[in-house]
Amino acid sequence: MTPIELAYIAGFFDGEGSVGVYCSGKHAHCLLVQLVQNRSKTSQALFDVLLVTFGGSLTVRRKGKLLAWCVWANRAARFLREVEPYLRIKRAQAVLAAHWQEGRVKPTHRPDGSVVALSTAQKNYDAVMIATPPKFHLNLI
Repeated sequence: MTPIELAYIAGFFDGEGSVGVYCSGKHAHCLLVQLVQNRSKTSQALFDVLLVTFGGSLTVRRKGKLLAWCVWANRAARFLREVEPYLRIKRAQAVLAAHWQEGRVKPTHRPDGSVVALSTAQKNYDAVMIATPPKFHLNLI
């Protein structure tokens, strides 16, 4: 994507997006980035670009009136890192969330494909990172 396209998406995300770390199971957490907008040809086209570029999912809500794009984990961190230079309102959240995701231990899989439970160290890391506010200065201009 060009810098102009990323700046446009960042402005849209600043106004309509959300970023957070949510509980995704017993003591497990997951980074989620979400954009929700009234459904129109313009918003549909933008969400289609986001879906192709960053992955995630696109759902229709409220009887077809709203579109919601969601992306999780490493893909969410990639999205946040790419738009972060252009963010004004959600920059601190984006930096903290991407940093949290990038510091996580990658899950290990058993031979049958199931995921091994998170270690105590990972659970402690999640708890500390979620409870610790960012300690850096944010320039909005």
